Amino acid sequence: MTLTKRLRVVMVLCGLLTLGFSSSSSAMISSTSNVHDWLFDTNGSSAVNTQSEAVTVAKRYDVVIAALSYKQYLPAMKTAHPGILIAPYHKGTSVQGSDLTWIKANHPTWLLHTSGGALLKSSWGTYLIDPGNSGVRTWIADFAKTLPAQGWTAVFLDSMGLYGFTGFSGSPINPRTGKVFTNSEWIAATTGLAATVDNAVSIPVIANGLRTGPGYWSDTKPLAKGVQAGEFEGCFRDATSKISAYPSTSSWLAMVKALQDVQAQGRAAMCFTKTWTSATSSQVKQWHNFALGSFLLAQAGSEYFFFSGHKTDNALSWYGDDSIKIGGPTSGITTSNGVYLRHFASGVVAVNPTSSAQGVSLGSSYLLPSGSRSSQATVPAHSSLILTS
Repeated sequence: MTLTKRLRVVMVLCGLLTLGFSSSSSAMISSTSNVHDWLFDTNGSSAVNTQSEAVTVAKRYDVVIAALSYKQYLPAMKTAHPGILIAPYHKGTSVQGSDLTWIKANHPTWLLHTSGGALLKSSWGTYLIDPGNSGVRTWIADFAKTLPAQGWTAVFLDSMGLYGFTGFSGSPINPRTGKVFTNSEWIAATTGLAATVDNAVSIPVIANGLRTGPGYWSDTKPLAKGVQAGEFEGCFRDATSKISAYPSTSSWLAMVKALQDVQAQGRAAMCFTKTWTSATSSQVKQWHNFALGSFLLAQAGSEYFFFSGHKTDNALSWYGDDSIKIGGPTSGITTSNGVYLRHFASGVVAVNPTSSAQGVSLGSSYLLPSGSRSSQATVPAHSSLILTS
C-alpha cells in the first residue's frame, strides 16, 4: 500500500532533483510552512494536561508520537488539524511489565537469550523479544489493529533497526541459526516485523531504527521498505555528544542523502536532532539552524523535522519552525566554496558543514540577518542561512 493512500492527505508531485537522485512522487500534510514538524512526547509527565494544550500541539505538528494520556484529546486534536497523524508509543522489539509477565507465562520462546541462556535485559529495564518470530509479529500486528477504533491515526514501533544491540546485557542468539544475530539478520527480522504490521493495518506505520546517515547506508536502509515512515534518531548528531561535535562533511552529506533516499522510495523521512548536552543558548540555536537548513536541502515533500534543544524540553517547547516560508524548491543543490545552496521560490538555503567561515554568491539578492539585502553572504562554520527574497 502506497504512502499516498496511507497518509490520506494531499498528493504533491515533487521532483527529487538533488544530488543525482531520480524524481519521485511524495505525499505531504498540507502546511503554510516549508517545515513539516513532528513531535515525540511519550513522557508520563508530559506538559500536555489539558485539551487546550493538546490543541496547541496539534496546530504545531503534523505527526505526534504520544503517551497514552493523549487518547482523551484525540478528537479535539484531529478537529484542530485535519489529517494529523497521532500514534501511541509502542516498543517494537522489547517488553516489560505485564507484557513481559504474559509472554513468560504463555510464549517464553519469544524472549531472546545470550549464548549462556540469560535473558537480554536493557538498562531501561526492558527485555528483548525475537522480531523474526511469526508469533511475535502477529501479536504486535493484532495490537496495531486495535488502534484505529480508539482514535489513533498511526502506529509507532520503537527500537527497530539495530537498537536490539544497544544497551542490552549481552548479544542475542538467533534461534534460527543458534549463533549471535548478525547486523543484516537483525535488520531483516525487524523489517519483516514492520512489514507484517504494515500489511495488517490501513494507517501509517512509523518505525524508529534508521538511526544516522552513515548507519543508513551501511546497515539500516532495508528497514525503510517495511514501513511508511522511518525515524533517524541521530539526525546529524548523537544527542549527548559535545555541543562542538559537528559531523565531518562526508558524514553530514550521508545524512542529507539518506533523507533524500527515504523519500525517493515513497516513504516519509523523520529527522530527530537533539542537543542534550552542556551548551549555551547560542550554541543550541546554531545547532537548530544548522540541522534545519540541512533538512531543507533534502526536502522532497515527505520529510519531517523535530529538534529538542534540552532534555528538559516538553511538548510545549517550540523553536518556531513555522516561520520558515520560502516556498517550494526551484533547484537542486549546488556547491560553492564548501557551502551547499538550494534555491526556493521565495528564498535560498545555504549550509556550511566545514570548520571555517565561507563567502558565497547567492545568485540573487536576499534579505540578510543584518537587515540589508545582498547577493553575497558569509556563512559561518557549521551553520546555515535561511534567507527570503
